Amino acid sequence: MMWLLFAVEEEDRDVERRKNPYLSQKGFRWMLLGFALAVLGALAYIKLVWQPARWPLHIKGDLRAIHAALFLYAEQNDDGLPMGYITTAGDVPLADSQGRPAVWASNLADYISSVEHFTSPAIPREWGTPFAYRDRQTDELKGATLSYGILSWMTLPPTRTYLLEDTQVMVAESISSGKGGSYNPLPVPGGLPDGFLIGYNDSNFQPTAESKFVTRLALVGTGGEPTSLQPVHPGGVLVLYPDGRVQSLPATETEIPKGTLRSRWR
Repeated sequence: MMWLLFAVEEEDRDVERRKNPYLSQKGFRWMLLGFALAVLGALAYIKLVWQPARWPLHIKGDLRAIHAALFLYAEQNDDGLPMGYITTAGDVPLADSQGRPAVWASNLADYISSVEHFTSPAIPREWGTPFAYRDRQTDELKGATLSYGILSWMTLPPTRTYLLEDTQVMVAESISSGKGGSYNPLPVPGGLPDGFLIGYNDSNFQPTAESKFVTRLALVGTGGEPTSLQPVHPGGVLVLYPDGRVQSLPATETEIPKGTLRSRWR
């Protein structure tokens, strides 16, 4: 009888030994699944929350680098700013064989620490402006993406940096060709990406007495007027002033006040 009891206990232990590897393997699979979900959750948090939260800080750094390059250029060019873009017949931008226009940023490539400062992390590259520039070391024609537009009238002669007021916007986050539902009722002629220039609803050069809104700012959505659109990141559109200040503006600030000779947009 005692022998039978020992035999039953030994058989139970054999069963448990056979079960344990199965349970361990099953538990290991669950552990791997939990780990994978945790990694995916962390990556989603970084992409959807952490990175967008840091975009404004990155963009402010870009705009300050652009400010330094603009004024270094001005020092060597009779206090003038680079042309908004080089034109051909019919005010069409001059472009290279790959369709990359020569714009104001093309002239700043020799004055900025890195051409990466021309590209915003908040704006998809396909919404930006591919532009051509000459590499300072090799003189090779290269390309980069521009996510910032310069205010059109500031690039026209006889504008000089010492004539600018510190309340007037110089550069702002921009989107090309109405991508994302951005406001662009008057595209630059030629059909090329045109986010390099902040213009007006009725002019791509000087504002007129009838100008109501500025165009191509980094505001997206489905509204008819820019005041009803949304910025591409929290806080509003980041803009650069002549004194180096960077400010965030809501969509409602795209409207040009009536009855004033000068505002932040003119």
